[in-house]
Amino acid sequence: MDILDRLDAARIVMDMDYPGSMLHLLKRHLKDCWAVKVSGNWRVIIWIITRRLNL
Repeated sequence: MDILDRLDAARIVMDMDYPGSMLHLLKRHLKDCWAVKVSGNWRVIIWIITRRLNL
């Protein structure tokens, strides 16, 4: 399973914390984003958008 398949299947951010992913919260202007390692210095950045529906 590749990273994008895992991301598509994830329901919570910790679902991306698989062995070798090095899931981590970013800092500064990306402080609300998470990242996982692809290879070398490459990362996939995850920006979580939530919606609250008021009924």
